[in-house]
Amino acid sequence: MIRTFRHMQRQEGAIAIMAGILLFVLVGMLALAVDLGHVYIAKTGLQNGADAAALAGARRLNDTLAGVNAAAADAIGIARHNFYDFDNVPVGTDASNGGLGIRVGTCPDAGCMHALDTITSDAAAVDMSYIEVTTGNRLLDSWFAGIWNILNFDVSARAVAGRYVIKSASIGVCAISTDVTTEFGFIRGVAYNAPDLNPLTNGVPIWINPVDTPGSGTCNPANGNTPILAPYVCTGRSAIDVKIPGGYVWVNTGAQTVMNGPLNSRFGDPKAYTGGHACDPSLAPPDTNVQQYDCVGPKASLAADLSQVPCEKTLPGGLPATNVDWMNPAPVGQTISIWSAGANPGKPFYFPHDVHLDPASSGTRPASPTAADFSNYGVLWSATHELNRATGEDRATTEWPALYGGSTNANYPDPPPYLQTGGTYFEAPLTYAPQAGRRILNLAIIDCAGIANIAGQSCSQKLPLLGVGRFFMQKQANLPKELVGEFLGLAMPPLPSAQITLFR
Repeated sequence: MIRTFRHMQRQEGAIAIMAGILLFVLVGMLALAVDLGHVYIAKTGLQNGADAAALAGARRLNDTLAGVNAAAADAIGIARHNFYDFDNVPVGTDASNGGLGIRVGTCPDAGCMHALDTITSDAAAVDMSYIEVTTGNRLLDSWFAGIWNILNFDVSARAVAGRYVIKSASIGVCAISTDVTTEFGFIRGVAYNAPDLNPLTNGVPIWINPVDTPGSGTCNPANGNTPILAPYVCTGRSAIDVKIPGGYVWVNTGAQTVMNGPLNSRFGDPKAYTGGHACDPSLAPPDTNVQQYDCVGPKASLAADLSQVPCEKTLPGGLPATNVDWMNPAPVGQTISIWSAGANPGKPFYFPHDVHLDPASSGTRPASPTAADFSNYGVLWSATHELNRATGEDRATTEWPALYGGSTNANYPDPPPYLQTGGTYFEAPLTYAPQAGRRILNLAIIDCAGIANIAGQSCSQKLPLLGVGRFFMQKQANLPKELVGEFLGLAMPPLPSAQITLFR
């Protein structure tokens, strides 16, 4: 009996030790839970302050340097009026920058953002429609987690706000049709030479005043001059924000051969970054794929009054003629043929029809195209397929005979050549950090029915803006005669242009 009692005493001692350890663990877990709740509340308050700062700043962005500076100032001011950690600590500190990291950008992604000190002019501020606010790591003292030797926690927040806007390059392209349901007459996957679409002076590009719009107040004719125009051509974004449809733009015409450099910055052309109208590589970098898709061959024998960018005699640097080897038969011209005279100047070869529909429809391009028709289409599908308007799906190369008069083309690569990341159809730029999609120009599609030669056109002639088209540069620009763009479709905003929203 005595041995049993002593055994029970020893068990009671062990239970007491276990209970003590368990109590310590439970208290420690409770302490940690309380501190984690504290962290969550502080983090929420910090994020709310960053959100409010970003929203306030985004409302001031207006494509000007002053707007960027005002956005930063408002973001800092609002952050100082917001608090976290049970409303005890301001989100914005007394430091000159409010203890915040502030950047602006052309899209809500981190890769699109630019430090404030790199935005030094109105041209650099164009299309900076988003603002990023970061708080950095803020130390939060623990309450009870010290028993686990956790003395503090890091909390941080990041907010991005802005408005989606479509910005176009300061270059206009004349609509083939005014019907938006046919994408103004353009065919996806077909290359157009923008200067040839000018019905007034076939082969001369149309420039758009990048700063002023009709009805917005005074217009400065100097804003259409080369020194003002060049930075906007470099970035591909003008400062104007025009209502679509129903808006107007000031237009001008002229050779402007000096714009070859700014346009060809998309290919990493060294000439784009030197000289009097040099681009800033941080704002106008090359594309990730700078391979040109030149056709090579003898000059096409076209019908009278038709113009077409000819194929190259040889490729630069003696490269093999494989850049467009998916074309079958081989093309005899780079772009679709355009009437240069007659009743339909500036219109594709299949006119007098003024609307492009599918081949099965009446009154359109030939329903049973021939090899002669195929030669009028130029290099096809270097960046995208043609769209089947009836189904909303991409066309297949097996439809080429019915669409263009060519062969079924079993050699067409998938994905399209421009989207390849290696091999024959890909070339990485040699200098500067590239940016995907730079070769895609947003061009203003304008109704050129009333275009006329007027002296000092920069502020004298306005034309209706119908929409903005996305055109892929198949090859480098060679103005005044060549700016080759393959039509990819219309640029359509997913949000109302005035709507400010958060992106995180």
